[in-house]
Amino acid sequence: MSTAASYKSPEVANIKNFEFSHYPAFARYIRENHLIDYVNEQIELSFSLNLPVLMHLKHLSREQLLELGIPSHTEFLLAVENSGLKERLDKAMKTWENDEIGIMKRDDLSTEDLTLGSYIRKQAQFKFLPLYTSDVNIVLSIVGEIEAYEAESLTASTNTYINIFRQRTNQHAYFIERIANTTPGSLYVYDLQHEEIVYSNNFTAAASGGELHPDDALLIKADQIA
Repeated sequence: MSTAASYKSPEVANIKNFEFSHYPAFARYIRENHLIDYVNEQIELSFSLNLPVLMHLKHLSREQLLELGIPSHTEFLLAVENSGLKERLDKAMKTWENDEIGIMKRDDLSTEDLTLGSYIRKQAQFKFLPLYTSDVNIVLSIVGEIEAYEAESLTASTNTYINIFRQRTNQHAYFIERIANTTPGSLYVYDLQHEEIVYSNNFTAAASGGELHPDDALLIKADQIA
């Protein structure tokens, strides 16, 4: 029977529940036999690909990055082994959103960190596949299961990033509004093309009823021409 005919991709239901056939045993193999090399491979790839978040960790040596990375990568591999990926992913997203990462601020992570980070983790695992098995069907199954998890992980990370961005945007908008509304004077933004106020603070609205005085409009236009 051909490889294409005997290989079965992970079912959608299993992907959503992180229930995998061959990935757990492979994760155990890496943890028990190649943990240091696995973590070092991700560090090397992070530097070679210029992972943006490294800018916030430049005070740490590679030895320190290795020391910091071993516990978290061990935890990840154990989660794969023990069908705990969903719980670990949920916990990681909450830790990030609550700004409890510790060694960096939540806003230090960019979208490129998310996509490159996923790619780096996959490549580091793929490196050890030839050492684990020569069975093409098992290799294909493991690759499919790793890709399935990373797709779900990247979706969760992207959603969390969007939530954090929205929170930050709302905070900035509230801060600007508070400044505008407590400033002892009139502030407004005037659209010259449509001849209307597009933003005003409370003082402007109270004084003018939301409309710009004709004399003020003429002064603004004169300034534009000058």
